[in-house]
This record gives sequence, structure tokens and C-alpha cells, in this order.
Amino acid sequence: MRYSLIIPVFISAVMLAGCGTIPNAVVEPTNMSIKVPDKNAIKSVDITSDSASAMAYYPNDQGGAISEVVTWLQNATAVTVHFPKVHVQTGTSGGYTGPSILNLHLKNEELAEVLPGFYVIPSKHGYSYRYLDGIVEYKNSWDGTDVYFKSPSLYQWLKRDQWKSQFHMSGGVKYGPPITERFSVRGETVA
Repeated sequence: MRYSLIIPVFISAVMLAGCGTIPNAVVEPTNMSIKVPDKNAIKSVDITSDSASAMAYYPNDQGGAISEVVTWLQNATAVTVHFPKVHVQTGTSGGYTGPSILNLHLKNEELAEVLPGFYVIPSKHGYSYRYLDGIVEYKNSWDGTDVYFKSPSLYQWLKRDQWKSQFHMSGGVKYGPPITERFSVRGETVA
């Protein structure tokens, strides 16, 4: 699977002068029930690192990693995120600049990605990321749905690279730069 990275590469001085203070995203509880895969539905997990080269890492104990992740997801609470309406011009780049991505390879050949929730905002240096503390994004490949969960433990494990003590690096880049389509949905409400 090949991914392209979309990042903001240019923001004019006029845009920045007029943007003032950028509001934070608003996270609200929801009654939405989300089905996440159980450990028997997951064939394997790996992590695409937060480095520019997006290196692939594999768990030292595949079964243990799957159990830990499934427990976090099953105990997570679904939330709705309202992103601020912010205009950020985009372009492409060959390097990855986002957070680590947990890839769940399901037995039915589908892929789900879990990563710390974040959005892009303009800054005087072009752009920056604003993270949603304790919130993870769950993206599935079969329908492209983004779902957000409150899971402080999973968020910290991914955002602070705590997973590195349980994983080892492969010999190279597995996927190329990971999906970062979320730039196209900023400013919209995503449940």
C-alpha cells in the first residue's frame, strides 16, 4: 500500500496577519457505539514511526501487543470532535512529520490505523500540529471512517513513543509516508 503525505507548505503573511488566535478543537462525549475488532480478528500489529522516514516497527510479542491494544480500544469512550475552521494551504512532501501510527492488520485483509488525535493550524513558520490530549483517532481502510476515542493510556503510549520498549525496528520503510488525509477534513465536524 502506498500513501502520499499532504502537509501545509506555504502560508502567506496576509493569511497569518489575519488569523489571530486559533480556537481549539472541541471534544464532546457521544452516545455513539463503535465496534472495534477483538483480538481474534487481528492478524498482526506494527507501528509506523513518527520519523521522517516512517520506519516500520514490529512487536517483540505479537500476541501481547494485540491484547494490550484491544484492551485499550474496548475500554475507550467514543467522542465527537469539532475542529476549528482554519484555512491551511497544502502541498506534498516526501517526509512524514506526524505522530506514530499503530497499524492493525485484520484477518479479513483490512487495515485499521490508530494514532494520537491532532489537527493542523497555521503558524508563523508555516504550520504546526495541535494535539487532542488523551484522544486517539481510529481510521479503518474499508470505508475511510475516522472515529475518535478518549483513551489517555493509548494516547500516551503512541504520542510519547512508549511503545518503543516493546517493539523492534524492521530493516526499512514499510509503507512510505503514512496517510495524513486528515488535512482535508480540518474545519469540519468528524465523529
